[in-house]
Amino acid sequence: MPNGISNLTSLEMLTLWWIRHSTNIIELGHLTELRVLKILLTPGCTDGLEKSLSESLVECLHKLKKIQSVDICGTILLGKIGGLDAWCAPPHLRRIEMRNCWFSARPEWR
Repeated sequence: MPNGISNLTSLEMLTLWWIRHSTNIIELGHLTELRVLKILLTPGCTDGLEKSLSESLVECLHKLKKIQSVDICGTILLGKIGGLDAWCAPPHLRRIEMRNCWFSARPEWR
């Protein structure tokens, strides 16, 4: 992901970026106008990356109040990304697709 992406605060669509570190996900949280997010999470070189990515991903998704479509794919090498239960989707979310990511129970979103 290019440096300074968080400065594109009016960006509405971001598709197919390879994310390797939780700091990249934190930068995505600054893109508060995003309507469409499609990313591929790939393993970096940090131990405990799955937990760090999960926490950063939930924090980022909380900030994306205008998001309408989310597509997140974790690679098999990374393992499954869990702990997404803390995210409560905004009411205008229309589409969500997650591969190798999970919720421990079906979300009770409205």
